[in-house]
Amino acid sequence: IGATYLLGTPHPTGYPFFVLLGRLVALILPLSSPAVEINFASALFAAAAAAMLTWLLLTRGIQPVAAVIAGLALAWGRVFWSQAVIAEVYGLFIAVTLVAIAACLAAADQSTPRRRLLAGYLCGVAATTHLQAILALPMAVFVALRPAWKQARQRRTIPIRAVALFVLAGVVGLSLWLYLPLRSGRGSGFHWVDVSHAAGLWEHLTAADYR
Repeated sequence: IGATYLLGTPHPTGYPFFVLLGRLVALILPLSSPAVEINFASALFAAAAAAMLTWLLLTRGIQPVAAVIAGLALAWGRVFWSQAVIAEVYGLFIAVTLVAIAACLAAADQSTPRRRLLAGYLCGVAATTHLQAILALPMAVFVALRPAWKQARQRRTIPIRAVALFVLAGVVGLSLWLYLPLRSGRGSGFHWVDVSHAAGLWEHLTAADYR
């Protein structure tokens, strides 16, 4: 709460997207206290995750009733609910990861440079929300790039341009992590450790403290 409200640098892996979005919610919806505002932001992100799951299933041809039930099942799941009603990053992590998966599926449906760029960027952003994203994203990336690989295979070439665009967009999404060294130790916000140098930042992003 302190790191988000005062734009600090919280515990590994830093969660810059949650910090920035949570602070934005606090600015737009001033409530009774910073704690209430950041907890409200967490609940808002979790609600968005449930809505995103429903929307994703609808776009993949799932019947509306089943899609809504799936979204509500996520929202009312015991573990998910417990993290949605406190200041935690998991609601945003699931919401953004679902958006990235949806973008990868869209890129597979219609393999265009614009869709691949969007999918790559969102995969990068998702990786900054929580390290658990790396469990879901490899398969999503495979799905997004599979049409380009198939086309290249027919021409007996390698889809270097398609892969390069995807990776470049992903790096741009990962650039959210630059918030951490730029903000490290600045202002009155809570700062976990010094991440202003490369070694400290790498340890933070890889959660070396928790090994």
